[in-house]
Amino acid sequence: MPVLVTGAAGFVGLALVEHLLARGEHVVGLDLAPTPADARDAFAALPGRFEPIVADARDADAVRDAFARHAPDRLGTLAAVTADAARERAAPRAVFDVNVGGAIAAIAAAAAQGGVRRVVHASSGSVYGASGAAAEVLREDDTPLRPEGLYGISKLAAEQAALRLAALHGLDLVVGRLGTCFGP
Repeated sequence: MPVLVTGAAGFVGLALVEHLLARGEHVVGLDLAPTPADARDAFAALPGRFEPIVADARDADAVRDAFARHAPDRLGTLAAVTADAARERAAPRAVFDVNVGGAIAAIAAAAAQGGVRRVVHASSGSVYGASGAAAEVLREDDTPLRPEGLYGISKLAAEQAALRLAALHGLDLVVGRLGTCFGP
């Protein structure tokens, strides 16, 4: 059964898709941006099967359609807008629409489709804000969540919405808070 990954053409999404394909998985990658040509070439050399869908993660109908056509049994919600102050000023709604709305659309589609055995929601260490940077050791259970920018605030809201929807629908969901991501 396939894995559906939203935000599959983003930096972290491409890395996850590559990892899954290397394991021989069937991956359906949904992203508003087309998969870069060099990534498509690299994916073709791996043992798994990749099916890209160019669609907006905020578009609940498109996400439901992806679930109906591919019947994935796992979901990774990675669609995100990382925003600096200039982007926050210029497009604050877009930050929330993608980061929160995209997660809600995907989890709601998973619940409606049924048969999804695991949801992994990608969040961010930015939910800690300054308290995470000031902590000698960041401890998930007691470091205060004090996001400072719209990105961190929206990622925290998305976590909470994802956890609530998963509880309402009986989905097995885990949240991973990513730190600084770098690589090839």
